[in-house]
Amino acid sequence: MANNTPHHSWTRLSGDARHGSRATRHALTIASASHDAPDRLAAALEPQLRSAAGHMPINVVAIGSDRTTGDCLGPIVGEYLASSPRFNVYGTLVEPVHAANLAAVAPLLRGFTIAIDAALGDPVGDITVHAGGIAPGAAFDRDLDVIGDCSVSAHVCDKGPLGFERLRSVRLGFVRDIARVIASGIALAADAEVPIDVRASSRPLGRSHRPFAIASATI
Repeated sequence: MANNTPHHSWTRLSGDARHGSRATRHALTIASASHDAPDRLAAALEPQLRSAAGHMPINVVAIGSDRTTGDCLGPIVGEYLASSPRFNVYGTLVEPVHAANLAAVAPLLRGFTIAIDAALGDPVGDITVHAGGIAPGAAFDRDLDVIGDCSVSAHVCDKGPLGFERLRSVRLGFVRDIARVIASGIALAADAEVPIDVRASSRPLGRSHRPFAIASATI
């Protein structure tokens, strides 16, 4: 679970709330259900990737655990991007990167790094692009180093009581759909091919695709 630190060289990101995005000085928030979410994510990342043109490939640190449904957002994104030679991917469902092994990954990073992590907050389903790194585990008061030159996080559930239990009850399909949008946006920004038409496969997140399982209704 992420917290984010602004990078002050990214002075502005454009956004339009009428089209499912909101901009602040150092971040852009995109509704994952919007039909053009991958394109908006790509447009937000492209200026940063242009500055990293000399760094080939790009590091992607996809943080999370495969043992908690809500926290597997990063590893699923990593799975989508791992086959592309455009990226050095750290963090997949088979080899996740999380609080216990992140310190071992950090020294391996050379060049430009995009960090990805799940987050708690509202509106659920929103994706935020940050001009700066992620502080993994901050939502649960873990003191870990900030990682990444820019970062992408997504609200997989709110900050209500019993946050970790709610995180375990997030529907896998909901997380997968957000991961597809993020992977598609990163691939578009980097002009990389991924082995799935992510935008075509991602379905709208409406009332019929609630983020929580029925069992979590009493939480």
